Parts: sequence; C-alpha cells; structure tokens
Amino acid sequence: MIQAIRPTAAELVDGKTGKLTGVGREFQYSIDKGCRDDPDPSTMATVGKTAAGGK
Repeated sequence: MIQAIRPTAAELVDGKTGKLTGVGREFQYSIDKGCRDDPDPSTMATVGKTAAGGK
C-alpha cells in the first residue's frame, strides 16, 4: 500500500486531546492487520505475504 503522506507524530495524535486522529486510526488499523511501515519508499507491506496476497 502506498501512503499518500509520511505520517508524523503530529498527524497521528491530536495535540490537544492526545487521541488518535483519523490518519492515526487508519495507520493503527493497518498495523493491527499485520502491515508494517517502510518509511524509505513510504509504503506499508503486509508481513509474511506476497503482493498477490499469498504466503
């Protein structure tokens, strides 16, 4: 998955409330589903699976 933005802490967490923003919730959802962040090419990859979805 190609990320439209490179998330920073300020974009992931609301500075006033300390809660996740919409971007933060989406980022956390992807991580919870087994993706990992690869900041160099600004992508997220599913751990242990190929691009075609197999193992």
